[in-house]
Amino acid sequence: QCGSCWSFSTTGAIEGARFISTDVLTSLSEQQFLACTPFGNCNSEDPYIAMRWAANNSLCSEESYPYDPPSGKPYPPPPPLVCHADNCTIVVPQGAVQGYRFVSSHSEEALRAAVARQPISVGILSSALAQYKSGIISGYCASTINHAVLVVGYGTDTSSGQARPYWKVKNSYGPGFGEDGYFRVLRNDSACTNYKTGGMAILSSPVYPVLW
Repeated sequence: QCGSCWSFSTTGAIEGARFISTDVLTSLSEQQFLACTPFGNCNSEDPYIAMRWAANNSLCSEESYPYDPPSGKPYPPPPPLVCHADNCTIVVPQGAVQGYRFVSSHSEEALRAAVARQPISVGILSSALAQYKSGIISGYCASTINHAVLVVGYGTDTSSGQARPYWKVKNSYGPGFGEDGYFRVLRNDSACTNYKTGGMAILSSPVYPVLW
């Protein structure tokens, strides 16, 4: 009911980048992004805008400022969320996030090189996730996006006797979704060649945070 996928994609990207540079993994507060940003309040947003905001603000831990979205139907919209970050535990000080950078769009190789360095926020068309349980999603081609997720890795599945390259993607639906909260998308999906955006439009707008 809450359009908060962008906040999960953003916090995951920052958490991953911070872990790579410091060897410390701490969950960040999605609620802070929803309640304390001028563009939040369950409104769908682009992760790069959230990363730009993070460059000018300190970031709270999830433990000290837990996720608590408004309940109920999306229409009429719920009342505005109130920011309660004053007493949270600061994990990422202001200035630690220096901004964001886009990965070259429409490029499997560019995304693979970027994911080899750190998790990457991407937009996808989410229709294929409605019935997803496990396995590699293929043949779902799109040029539009409506859901933000986090690409955390890539690999090759040979369980069927054929080598099938895939992206491993973290969703924001919780550990009960798919493969322990993750799903896989076929890389270099030949069915989507004409779209240039990859399966589920995963190559449309990859972006990652820059940390000092």
